[in-house]
Amino acid sequence: MIDIINEETSLQAEKERFQLVAKVTNDAVWDWNVLANQLWWGQGLQTLFGYDLETVDPSFDFWLNRIHPDDRARVVSSFETAINTGKSTWSYEYRFRRADESWAYVFDRAYVIRNQTGEAVRAIGAMMDISERKRTEEALRTIQERYELAVCAGEIGVWDWNIETNEIYIDPNLKAALGYTDLDIENHLNNWYNLVHPDDRTIVFAAIKAHLEGLTPQYEIEHRRLHKDCSIRWFLSRGTAFSDAEG
Repeated sequence: MIDIINEETSLQAEKERFQLVAKVTNDAVWDWNVLANQLWWGQGLQTLFGYDLETVDPSFDFWLNRIHPDDRARVVSSFETAINTGKSTWSYEYRFRRADESWAYVFDRAYVIRNQTGEAVRAIGAMMDISERKRTEEALRTIQERYELAVCAGEIGVWDWNIETNEIYIDPNLKAALGYTDLDIENHLNNWYNLVHPDDRTIVFAAIKAHLEGLTPQYEIEHRRLHKDCSIRWFLSRGTAFSDAEG
């Protein structure tokens, strides 16, 4: 009798600790009893996705039916693979329907608890709302696409120099203007500097130095570069330096 009481007390303490953890995190914490098909949700389900915890169906189907139809098969397959192949962890990104019928992008991860025979008996996880990150990624992707279109349409080339490491990114359009493929010139400043006409290297270096010392609002200079076919091409080059907090 004492052992039963002690076990019940231990289980109650574990449950209380789990509920406290669920309150501390901003994620939607969940606990699935695999054998009984009972799914418990923490407060995050209501805070993040608007569901009333008092009316939520405590079954696996509640979660399953709110996965976006285009994502559902892949998510379920991934989760079932983790459950059935002895894995102890699982994670996946997918779309989850909020209570207001809108869709949230979530990152879901879980830890699978197994019995002595290796059978999955419980899975504990947390669902993070990453919708804002996805919107930012999509916005950056759109900006990048527009930038690439503008570069191609304007027949200009872009470069980005890391002053600390002397690594320099030169976009393929700029390399092509000198007759090179993207792989012909490694992204290091010396390789690009060597393509400046020998008679112009002094003035190019002086213009860069003046801008880095704050003497000019931007680096800007017309100069000659050597084409792969040994001909000479004129370029107008512009750039702006960015400083850290120490200047």
